Amino acid sequence: MNKNKVFKTKHIPQKEIKREIQYDSGVDVVFLSYAKSKMHWNYTQNAIYTLLKSEENIKFNIIVIESELTAVPFEKAKTVYVKSENFNYNAYMNLGVSFGNSRYVAMCNNDLEFKKDWCSILLREMRNHNVLSGSPMSDQAPLQIPYRKSTHVRFGYNGSDHISGWCIMADRKLFELIGKLDETPRFWCSETYYAIQLKEKNIKHIFVPYSKVYHCCSKTLNTMPKDKYVEMTKGEVKRYGGDIAYTKAKQLLLA
Repeated sequence: MNKNKVFKTKHIPQKEIKREIQYDSGVDVVFLSYAKSKMHWNYTQNAIYTLLKSEENIKFNIIVIESELTAVPFEKAKTVYVKSENFNYNAYMNLGVSFGNSRYVAMCNNDLEFKKDWCSILLREMRNHNVLSGSPMSDQAPLQIPYRKSTHVRFGYNGSDHISGWCIMADRKLFELIGKLDETPRFWCSETYYAIQLKEKNIKHIFVPYSKVYHCCSKTLNTMPKDKYVEMTKGEVKRYGGDIAYTKAKQLLLA
């Protein structure tokens, strides 16, 4: 193990998200990883390699939040080890976001392959439309398939449609308006709670179908024991889908 700090507390300590006016150059990219085997380690490392090859003129500052304490540090990235009793997607992502200081931060799953110019295209459209939040497209994502050949951006809050929960780009000014990501859900429903945070502040989210990533779809999740898988997925929907505030908020998003 390297000398990176290991967080061992039950609830991950959260740094205050940096608010300096002067940002570092480039783009911060946060990956969440659970490299419990060489195969899982390779998923994350491949995501890093394809990210670095995807752009010629963008400097990526890569932070990996790693849940397996014995995992080898990742190449071309800062590896931050986290030991916590319960995984929480948004809590881990908040931690990763706090380590960077670029104006833009991409919050990503580790099972991604990045296509050429995805980031420059996405940032261009975010700037052109003056929005603080955006997502690229994954061609095989079921709800995004109809937009494979689209040349038009879309605005909205639907999870896995407008908001690609596996890859969200944010201008750090966004966090001054909404605070940290809502840590209520553990895994599934995380992007819906993010959408609620945006909607409450009337902040637009842009979906850019010609900014491309390939989402390999739950490479880590699919190797978990069945009971753990159900707990992290359908269990989350059952738990939060029955919450009155959540249900009303989601109805608002879909209106």
